[in-house]
Amino acid sequence: MLTTGEALTTALRDAHQASQQSIESNLDLRRQARLYLTQILQESHACSPDWWKHADGSVVVPANQEKGPCPLDFASFGTYAQVWMSDVVRELAWLQPDHLEARRQQTRGQRSDPTNYTLKSTTGAGLPQLDVWPTPGRDVTLLVKNYQRKVPELIDCPISPGVAVPGGAGLLNGDYTYRATYVHPLGETEGGYVSASVTAALNFADIDPLPISDSHAVTARKLYRTAGNAYQHKLAATVSDNLTPKLLNENLADGSLGANVPTAATAVTGMELLPSDFHELVYVDGLVQLLRAHLKQVPFDLFSKQWKDNVRRMWAAQRQDRHVPRGFPPYGGYPISSRRPRLLQ
Repeated sequence: MLTTGEALTTALRDAHQASQQSIESNLDLRRQARLYLTQILQESHACSPDWWKHADGSVVVPANQEKGPCPLDFASFGTYAQVWMSDVVRELAWLQPDHLEARRQQTRGQRSDPTNYTLKSTTGAGLPQLDVWPTPGRDVTLLVKNYQRKVPELIDCPISPGVAVPGGAGLLNGDYTYRATYVHPLGETEGGYVSASVTAALNFADIDPLPISDSHAVTARKLYRTAGNAYQHKLAATVSDNLTPKLLNENLADGSLGANVPTAATAVTGMELLPSDFHELVYVDGLVQLLRAHLKQVPFDLFSKQWKDNVRRMWAAQRQDRHVPRGFPPYGGYPISSRRPRLLQ
C-alpha cells in the first residue's frame, strides 16, 4: 500500500532518472505529477463498478436547525440513495428544493422529526448540506445509504522545511532535524521529507520556508522535531492554516515534545481508499508513462480502449465482499441497490 507521496516519488524517480533528493525538493515537479496521478485516478474511478462508487454515512442535524453537512466523501445521491432516521427506523422522502422550501415557509416554528430531505445548500468549505423538513426540535442523526462518493483527493506529503538557528537564546541544545505533515478533514499525511540538520547551543530555531500544500483540503500543518541528538521526530508545533510561509522562534524543550510523527502505514493521503492491487499496476506505471511522454514532448494518450478494458478487468476481480464485510440489508428484506428514492411533488 503506497501513500500519495510514495507513489509520486517512485514514478518521478523512474521517469526522470533523477536523484531522490532532487525529486523530494522539486515542488513544481511534484505538483505536475500529482495532476497526472489525479487524472489516472479519475479515469480508473469512471471504470469502477457501482458498488465501489457507493458508500454509507451519516448526517447530524442539530436541534432547531434546518440542515447538516453531508459525509466528507459525498458526491451525489446517485440513483439508489436513501435517507433514514437512525433511531426510529423510518425512511425520509425526497422533495425538490423549491417544494421543501415552500413547506418550510408555511410551517415556520413547527418542530418535529423530519420526514423529507433535499440538497440545496453547501457549507462555507463547499461541502453539500442535507436540508430537512420539518425542522427537528432535537438533535437528529440521519443515515445516508448508498450515496455516490466522490473521487478521493490525493494529498502529497510535504517537502523538507527550511531550518536555521539565528543565534538567539533558547532551549534547543544539540543537533536537530525537522519534518512536517499536512492535516485535512480525513486525517494526516505521513511525515514529509527531512530537513537539513542544524546544531543549537541553547538557541531557538526558525522554520523558513514552512511547506504549503497545493491541496485545498489541507487545513493545518504540523511540525515535528527530533530531540537533541536523537532520531525520532516528535510534535513540536501546529500551524492552524495552509498559508503561513514560516514559523519563527520554535523553542519547545526536548522533554515537552508530543506524539511521534505519523508513518506511511497510518497516513491518510487518498491512496489508501483505492485497491492496493492498483497502486503499482495502474497508478504508478500509468504515471511513469505520462511523465515520460511529457519529457519527450510527444502526444500520448494513456487512456486508450485497451487501457480501460484492462482496468475494468482488474475492477471485476475486486469482489464486493473481498475487503469489506457484508451484512444484511438494513430495515427490511430489499437490497438497497434495488430501491430508488421516492419523489414527492
